Amino acid sequence: MKKKILIVNNGSTSVKMSVFNLKGDLLESIIFRNEEKKEKQEWLKKIENLDRVGFRIVHGGDITGIQELNKKTLKKIEEFKIFAPIHNSLVLLEIENMRKIFTKQKFFGYFDTAFHQTIQESIFTYPINQKIAKKYNIRKYGFHGIAIESALKKVQELHKSENKKLPKNIIFAHLGGGSSITAVKNKKSFATTMELTPISGLMMTTRVGNVDSDLDKILVQKMGKTIYEISDMLNYESGFYGLTGKKDMKKIFDEWKNKSNQKSILAVEIYLKEIIERISGFTGLMGGINLIVFSGGIGFKNKYLAKEVIKRLEKTFGKINFLKVDVDEERIIFEKIKK
Repeated sequence: MKKKILIVNNGSTSVKMSVFNLKGDLLESIIFRNEEKKEKQEWLKKIENLDRVGFRIVHGGDITGIQELNKKTLKKIEEFKIFAPIHNSLVLLEIENMRKIFTKQKFFGYFDTAFHQTIQESIFTYPINQKIAKKYNIRKYGFHGIAIESALKKVQELHKSENKKLPKNIIFAHLGGGSSITAVKNKKSFATTMELTPISGLMMTTRVGNVDSDLDKILVQKMGKTIYEISDMLNYESGFYGLTGKKDMKKIFDEWKNKSNQKSILAVEIYLKEIIERISGFTGLMGGINLIVFSGGIGFKNKYLAKEVIKRLEKTFGKINFLKVDVDEERIIFEKIKK
């Protein structure tokens, strides 16, 4: 019987599982809600001839490349749980549960932070006491690395098929429930908007993005809530949801386009201005821009956003080439795990 590889991609509310054969053919892919524990267990037990299991892990600090999930790497994931409490907690629980089913298989992790290890010190360093920063691992890490790597691979393949040279300076706008802008220079991450934790950077569907660093302290005092309750509010009740009361991004963008709802108009305009501000800043830092790549549920699927962003940027930078790419995180993890 032919061996298989299982790729596990935990989100905050669901988990996607994809089974590949060693040739790279996708045999099955399924999404379970986090509460569907029994159904997930039953599905996993039916997988035969499994050779290895690969996990997308959001925060691994300075871990690079593929790592076997042993005591040392699991300790590292646990250590950085404070920076990505939802994602790291869920994947640790997933690993623990799956080891009970797959007792002989090797487990590997591929880290969202790994792609951004090439960001230079002057960009990833926070201007705080550096003894404290180094002791507690306080720096800008960046996320969505696996998605950006997948998008970059597709862009490379497209240019190769057309006998074109890959552009030097590329902006990747990975826009979805979580959103980030990443500048890639010579195929390496140069700068990115997500920083210490996945809440940072752009405004997102429910996440606040970058705000004044004293906001949580002020809200704790004004609202009489704990810092953890305020953190939950900034993670799950802010962004588009905080501004409009909606999480349906298609509806929000339709209302913006039709000018039918003032809250949606405000929310989209804030989002657009943040995207343009970050792309403009990264363009200046890189010394120019050759291509913008849009990916993610909003970046790839939204019929309004990419054209609107390009239209506004071209007023300053002139003609800009752009692509829309559907990323495949599970496949890029599989390709790494297989090796």
